[in-house]
This record gives sequence, structure tokens and C-alpha cells, in this order.
Amino acid sequence: MSNTSKIEIKQEAYLPYSFKLVGLTISLISFTFIGVIISSSGTFDLLLGLKVLGLAVLAISGLILLTAHYRLLIEPNKRSYLVYVWVLGFKSGKSEYFNYIEKIYINGVKLSSRKTSYSGHVVDHKDYVYKAFMKLDNGEKIHLDTDHDREKLDKRVNSYITQLGSLYQANN
Repeated sequence: MSNTSKIEIKQEAYLPYSFKLVGLTISLISFTFIGVIISSSGTFDLLLGLKVLGLAVLAISGLILLTAHYRLLIEPNKRSYLVYVWVLGFKSGKSEYFNYIEKIYINGVKLSSRKTSYSGHVVDHKDYVYKAFMKLDNGEKIHLDTDHDREKLDKRVNSYITQLGSLYQANN
């Protein structure tokens, strides 16, 4: 088995890009107003404290929108994996155990969306991504990684296979 104790993979965003953009905007505006309020006030009173507190809550809400994403943690020595949501450094998920990894494979996925403007103009957007999965001995299929570039994903998957060592028992 490999000497690697943990393999941690940052996966896809928990929220769509537009939510992350809103989160960034809210955070920047809130932090700016907090700075302006604190620097322009001569004395500290209850109303000022409530304004700063409200803006701090908004800023943290924006950071939550901005940072929420999925991660996968594989611990080969414990023969366990954890798929969790990561938000501001906090993890939410449950560890599962397995004996070995039966197969690792990559699928191409076609993504498409249709957007309509207020004037009725329709725009179809199509994209192609590659997703790597691992199939465990119990039949469970776990999303491993995603990339638009197949070659980059292949390199990362090969790195994961090396780190997994004898846990990966591909059927040749």
C-alpha cells in the first residue's frame, strides 16, 4: 500500500456560479461599509454596533455562498472515504468504509442550458466536461473529479491510482 495517509480532492461547487458571484458582491459591499462605518464614527454606541453586526452577518452569508463546495477525502490506511460539503472550513458528511476499489473510469458529460432574455432572445449554451468515478467493491459509485480537459483529468486520476496503491484492484 502507498505511504499516503489521505487523498483530498476538491470537487464541484455546491452552488451555481451566479450564487458565488452574489456572495462575492455581498461580502465586498458589507466589508466596505463596515470599514466606512468604523473609520467615520467617533464614538461607539448601540446603533452603530447593530449596524456593524448586521453587516457582519451579511458578509459571512456572502462568504458562505462563495466558499461552499463538495470535497472527497479518501483514507487508504483506514479503507474509508468521506464525501462532504465544505463551508468556511467546516465539514458536513459521513465516513463510509470499503475493502477495495474495483474500477476507476472517466465519462464525458454534455451540459446544456437555455437562457431567455426579457426581449425573448433565446441562447443555448452547450459544454462538455469529463467526470471521473470510482466503483467500490460494494457496488457504490463515487464521483472522484471533474475537468473540461481530458488530459489533465487523466493525469490527476493516474496520480490518485498511484496514491491508492493496492486498494485499486482493476480487472485486467
